[in-house]
Amino acid sequence: LFSLAIYLTYIYAKQKVQFGVGLMPRRDMVKVERVEVFTSEGSYIIRLSKGCKGLVMVTNPYQAESVFRALKKVPSMRPVAHDLMVQIFKSYGISVERVEITKLVNRTYYAKILLKKDNSFLTLDARPSDAIAIALRMNADIYVNKALLSDFCRKL
Repeated sequence: LFSLAIYLTYIYAKQKVQFGVGLMPRRDMVKVERVEVFTSEGSYIIRLSKGCKGLVMVTNPYQAESVFRALKKVPSMRPVAHDLMVQIFKSYGISVERVEITKLVNRTYYAKILLKKDNSFLTLDARPSDAIAIALRMNADIYVNKALLSDFCRKL
């Protein structure tokens, strides 16, 4: 993540960034209403949900803490990588339009961060936990591919 921040800073300083055209969220995406972080049996969990449907991801304690701090708006003693990315985005007038959790391959989730500068967009590949932590700090929407959602509600 830190390497990405340095790379984006270098590119913007050289003014060579080519942004593509932005897109509306795909129809197979669902907007997340709730983000939760908790531990279960020694694992760190991030849960994204809308109503009874949701997605559960296991992550490391550092990612879980960063997402938790963003949710609760608790600043770190020193900026973490996600805070640094947000500072860089804001200083260059870049907003995070949304984050998309797109697929699951070999037990690994994939995500994209859609950035906006002026009227142009850039999509970055990211780890879901990084994307979620950044989206929460930037007040951006989080979307999940419908195919990845499970039913959380118990049927009576």
